[in-house]
Amino acid sequence: MSSLDLHHITLLIGKKEPSVFKDYLDQVAHRGLARYKAVMQWGGKGGESLYTHVLNGIFVLETLRVPLDLSDVETHVLYTAFTIHDINKVQSDTKAPFSKVATRENLGTEIERLELAAFFPDWDTYVEDIVSLVRGHSGHHHSSGERWIARRDSTYGLGLERVNTLLHLMRAADVADLSHTLDERTLKADFLGHLNAYLADSGRPVQYEFFMHRLTEQRGILTNVMHNAIASELCEQYGLIPLLYYPDGIAYLTGKGCTPDIGDEDLARVAQRAARTISKATTAKFREFIEPAPFGIKVDRKCLELGVPFEGILREIYNIVQRRNPDPAELDAKVRDWAQRGFEKARAIFPEMASQVQAALESQEPLVSQDVDRLHQAELIRSYYIFLNKHFQEAVSDPWSRIYSLLNLPETRHPFYAYFDALWARSYALSRDLTLSEEEVYRRIEADGTALTQGSEQVIDPKTALLADYLSLYATFSVGGEPVGRFEDHLAHYVENQHRQCVYCSGPFSTDKWMAADVRSDITVQAFSNRLRGGPGEPKKYICTVCQLQFLLEKLNYPEVRGEKTFYLHLYPYSFLTQPFIEGLKTTIGRIVSEDTAVQALNLNAAEGVNTYLADRIAAPTFRSRTNQDKPQPFGLYLPRYTETVGNLLIFPINPGGRNDTERFLFALWNALLLQRHFGVKVLLSNAPVPPLGKEEIPDLYVDNVPLACAGLLPRNDYAEFEDGTDKPGALPALWDDVAHLFALRRLTFTSEDNTARLVRALVGSPLTIFYETEKLLEARLRGPEQGGRLTWLSQQAFPHVNELALSKGGRFMTQLSTHLQRLAEVAWQNGLRGRSLEKSALLYPVDEVFAKLSHTNPHVDREALRAAAVQDIFDHLSRIAGDQYKPGKKKWEATKQFVDIWFDDVLEGVYGSNLRKLLADEKLIRSTFLFYVREQIRRRSDQEVENIAELGPEEV
Repeated sequence: MSSLDLHHITLLIGKKEPSVFKDYLDQVAHRGLARYKAVMQWGGKGGESLYTHVLNGIFVLETLRVPLDLSDVETHVLYTAFTIHDINKVQSDTKAPFSKVATRENLGTEIERLELAAFFPDWDTYVEDIVSLVRGHSGHHHSSGERWIARRDSTYGLGLERVNTLLHLMRAADVADLSHTLDERTLKADFLGHLNAYLADSGRPVQYEFFMHRLTEQRGILTNVMHNAIASELCEQYGLIPLLYYPDGIAYLTGKGCTPDIGDEDLARVAQRAARTISKATTAKFREFIEPAPFGIKVDRKCLELGVPFEGILREIYNIVQRRNPDPAELDAKVRDWAQRGFEKARAIFPEMASQVQAALESQEPLVSQDVDRLHQAELIRSYYIFLNKHFQEAVSDPWSRIYSLLNLPETRHPFYAYFDALWARSYALSRDLTLSEEEVYRRIEADGTALTQGSEQVIDPKTALLADYLSLYATFSVGGEPVGRFEDHLAHYVENQHRQCVYCSGPFSTDKWMAADVRSDITVQAFSNRLRGGPGEPKKYICTVCQLQFLLEKLNYPEVRGEKTFYLHLYPYSFLTQPFIEGLKTTIGRIVSEDTAVQALNLNAAEGVNTYLADRIAAPTFRSRTNQDKPQPFGLYLPRYTETVGNLLIFPINPGGRNDTERFLFALWNALLLQRHFGVKVLLSNAPVPPLGKEEIPDLYVDNVPLACAGLLPRNDYAEFEDGTDKPGALPALWDDVAHLFALRRLTFTSEDNTARLVRALVGSPLTIFYETEKLLEARLRGPEQGGRLTWLSQQAFPHVNELALSKGGRFMTQLSTHLQRLAEVAWQNGLRGRSLEKSALLYPVDEVFAKLSHTNPHVDREALRAAAVQDIFDHLSRIAGDQYKPGKKKWEATKQFVDIWFDDVLEGVYGSNLRKLLADEKLIRSTFLFYVREQIRRRSDQEVENIAELGPEEV
């Protein structure tokens, strides 16, 4: 396997082990079959691409391949036939009878076009098998009457009887993709009918039925961990086959009469699996729970709860200590200061040592060791004292007495040490009395801490019991399991625990104060909450133990970048996910992480991805994990550190790059749009790590919390491929059209920076603003407003995109105004109503005259008089600038009058409804808009002329 190009990473479904399935992925799914991404289905499969439908069927067949003991040849035949079974959807005449489309010739051509021949070189030997499987795949009406002719048996490579048997699997895989929810029963029954018919015809003694597990609430990646733990337990313990992965549960195949009865022992084993997964993640990152601070190195109690060996904890403390550079003089001054502060209190307890301590404080002799190594040992001892005092108060009543004995410090000096503050100064005061070597000090602390932690009840992992309780409340297991509401439990717990309720879920679990160590840096644990008691005090929120695990797992599963502002992409399948898909995605993620061990984020090549998609409607986004300086990318898609968190719901956090909220939001939006097309899924873009809406509650794309600055591009939250199950295009294709125009303008306006955010902001409010902003950006690109032919050429290139954006946002107003501006531009250009040049001021002269007259309108001035004055002044100006042989006459007078009349009658009276104030407020915008329209009238340059134009500026990055 070749190494990854870390600047062009593609998120493809992978597989390591050689197999027919791996060959299919490498030679078909990631190559020729990608053409099917451009084929969108409507009706029952509305929004789902043909590519996704085919792969779902292939993945279902792959899941069944081993249990059904399909041979490699049968698998090749089935995969090939299923890949092209909907050939009618890719033909130019989609209404032609299927029997006329699914011919041997057409199917052979499609096999070659999709490069299936590389996957199955012997396909021609089995062409009759493939043709009959395709023609007969529909369970309602098929076109494979040839299968009833017994004498044709010899034409089938597998034999006619076997083809008829395999046809059941074709139909099963096809109908399964229509079962979009875990609750759906009818289509699942059809699937079972076809599958069991295959088993009966194959002489197999087993018949299958479905068994379901469901989690009745969604907690993001914690729910994925629970789903995976349940699936593993049911597979290993009861031999169930996990087939259809829905966001809320899994549909398994089990033999009839072998349905498991899930009890408390099963839940305990599942909880233990989930707890191990969480402990694996948290234990691997235990260093994040050891915090260096001014008051000492603090070990969070999670290190003990997770069972982190004390050897590892002490080693991390030692590493932190060794990175410090203590200053003996500075520490000596601090020790003296603390001794003086607590002198009177200590003298009351140890009066016999007061004079000796006083003398030491007055002496010039240092109180602390001047050896930096000894000071490092003192800091290690101080950290061990903090550890004992925080976590073992019951087992160790006097931590310092234990430490004195452990390090063989003279007993006569113990009262002396007591004069120095236990936390801030004592370890440094005893540093001069240390006689043990650094290695011996370390070894003794390690042995003592290990003995304490191994014998402590605090190391028992409480997560297993907690998760078992959670499963008993929120997991259902049955053939037809229905969700169980827990509102009463939540309400009772909420009422009985005033001011200590979980701020996130109010679930019936114990709560504790929310700590910053449990969450990512962009979550604030100290903030106002109406669940807190009023009045003074620390505004520390409370959170339940389950939510604590949820946020902790979220923190540890993804890398964290300082100052991040995280968005989340929640990817829902149109129907379901499958084990081959999930395992394939895990393989790909694992490969990326193994080849770039420092990977932080995958940064989307947005412009390349969008432009590639717009060119052929096939999304193949690429990402880069390294910057141009070969450093880890800080911005982009976070990959999970632990593949156990990948499951029924795909969740990808995004740390968006950008200087402001608009740029960061657009960064996330481009990822959402391209991944929606790439994976063939529904996408919910949100600020929440747990999706606020379910799969059936959103269309193809749902964008939560759209910033006000982006409301022009995204005037709604929901975007569907088709309207209400019809074949009429919905809001999503229209959004892609707008994106296409924006990226075309991005290329034309690109200077040293990307101006897309500015263009998007221009779509808010007046539809004319986009003309104005684009004009200014084009001028800025050429470093000046008067650039002659180059600016005209750029304006002509930009006009179709600017105009379509304005029309899509401006409704009836913009449609009417566009019609009149088009007429005005034609009249002005064809009749020479302009100055001596093609500069901006010359082209806008007649418009400026009209607005100059309109601005003088008042109750004492007749509007008709202003109209006449505008005509006269424009005509007079044209007369003055014209040569003697080109003096304007009646034709130009009539053209001028027509030009002015359109402004007064059609624009002011018609479009603006005589609202002069509104028209004058739009003057700046209308001038820019007219400029685009009139420049569109200028003869376009030929390709050769364009090549001769001076360099236009930097190419798109």
